[in-house]
Amino acid sequence: MTTKNSNIIPIGYLGGTGGHFLGSFLTKAKYNYPDEINLSEHGNSHNNYKEMSMPDNFVDVSVEERIDIIKQIKPNVLKGYELQSPYFFACHIIDADILVDNFEKVIYIHYDYEDTYDIARAYYGKWVVDVQKKQLENTKSIAFAIIYLIADMKSKLEIVKNRKDLGPNICNISWKELVHGEPNILVDKLSSFTGIDSNRFSEPDLKLWREATIGCIDKYRTLGLH
Repeated sequence: MTTKNSNIIPIGYLGGTGGHFLGSFLTKAKYNYPDEINLSEHGNSHNNYKEMSMPDNFVDVSVEERIDIIKQIKPNVLKGYELQSPYFFACHIIDADILVDNFEKVIYIHYDYEDTYDIARAYYGKWVVDVQKKQLENTKSIAFAIIYLIADMKSKLEIVKNRKDLGPNICNISWKELVHGEPNILVDKLSSFTGIDSNRFSEPDLKLWREATIGCIDKYRTLGLH
């Protein structure tokens, strides 16, 4: 039987849907870190402080290899702060079963069928445009790219559903809850699961991320439709 790791709380999610933001949101609250969150135009949060950084080519190896890598990553250094485990890590793994089998606590973003259109548009803006710096030549090319992403997201829906069946050691956060829900309900849920004082969470940061994310979705809303 695998000994579960208690030093890391991985965050499982689909790319472009707030895993890195959630990790930064939690880390900032944990240490009462004062800086405002740093976001790209469409709400990408990769450049904020992280307790653990993702190694190069991490997403190119098997899920089993990623699990082994996560357990070996050394925490970062934040000047003036003494890091305390468990560390939060946005891990780009959507298999909740393997996460729960290997870690004592897991945070998991899940999605419904109707979310696929919005998360595809969010992924396109946050990753393709903001990180990869790809600017497709015309509206038709962008629409085809988003249609492909929608199909890809739909193919994973059976995996990325609410996993309340896995028990109390997984904190299930829905996409709707993360993007549109009452901030205090989300904060209370995260506080209860992690033990971080709810008063330390920055609702202004959550508002900024939501505005950028919804702005990205609205920007590409007319594209990628049937």
